[in-house]
Amino acid sequence: VNIMPGRKSGKSPKIGLKDASKSGARTKTPKVSAERLIEKAEQLLEQYQLDLALKFIDKALVIEPNNCVALETKALICLEQNAGDEARTLLLTAAELEPSEGPSKFMYLGQLSEGKEAASFIRKGIEIMTATISEMRSDPSCPPEEVHSCAADASAAYCALAEVYLTELCDEDTAQDMCLAAAKSALELDPENVQAMQTLATTYISMQEPDNARTWLTKSLSLWHHPDQADDNAANEDEDDQDDGDEEQDDADDGEMAVDEADERELPPFEFRVNTAKLLIELELLQDAISVLEELLSQDDEVVVVWYLLGWAHHLSGDAEAATEALTKARDLYIKVECDQQDIFEHIQELLSTAAPQEDDAAKAMED
Repeated sequence: VNIMPGRKSGKSPKIGLKDASKSGARTKTPKVSAERLIEKAEQLLEQYQLDLALKFIDKALVIEPNNCVALETKALICLEQNAGDEARTLLLTAAELEPSEGPSKFMYLGQLSEGKEAASFIRKGIEIMTATISEMRSDPSCPPEEVHSCAADASAAYCALAEVYLTELCDEDTAQDMCLAAAKSALELDPENVQAMQTLATTYISMQEPDNARTWLTKSLSLWHHPDQADDNAANEDEDDQDDGDEEQDDADDGEMAVDEADERELPPFEFRVNTAKLLIELELLQDAISVLEELLSQDDEVVVVWYLLGWAHHLSGDAEAATEALTKARDLYIKVECDQQDIFEHIQELLSTAAPQEDDAAKAMED
């Protein structure tokens, strides 16, 4: 989970006068303030000009070595350069300087830590965010969208905490209770947080409560996956294709707008939706799984695991022909891209070997 609440660059301290009895001259002020250097470094980081961003942020830290925004920005640059140890050191320094402000540094430390330490850092980030939300809600002049944004960040942080208990701390006696509590807290802050709903589904699966798992997974799915709407849009486009002249051009323009609106539809990340498909298969919601996987393939048809899951879902639903087609593509793509997930390849081969006899039996039945 990547949490980056809005940050403000720190102001440079005032630089006083030298002892007038010695020189009577003013101290030299930096030509560029630390604040401006930080802003420039952040812009360059967004543009992925990492080496140049590092030069600007180092200059800012020369002027203000204890500027927490500068320390965190340099940590992010280090993370992009795969210098995780240095990033961690910078974030720990910032955390010591400002232990009750700036939740994002604690969230990054959570990502860079493991087990109980990771959970502790994430909790600290949540504590700061929830305190900020309380202050915002008590201020009538605070824009509602800012409150909503901060609440969404805190909700995502609770999901990150739940994930730690689902994985690294899963053997703890209270792991399941902590997962449920974190996910429910996430939904209190953001009732439409699909990650929290999917986390609840995963937790209920681990608790062997498939009915509760299905309830939360289908609720999450309903908020972002709308295959019927996509079919309607396609049908409308087919009707538009039959028009001609000026009317055809107008309809084409409308069609382009509809496509743009569909593209702008907020979808969860690709990997999240792959995991959704896995859970749907596990819960035997096979048609939903197939629909999600086909949507993923429309986005990117060169992901081995998507073809594999599609073939598996078709296999479980009894469609041997569709299963063989998807699994063959998965196998060929696996070899083409030199994938290293041997367990997937072995399962693909196993499923293909079981599909072949079924096809032979079907062919014999047709002949009879």
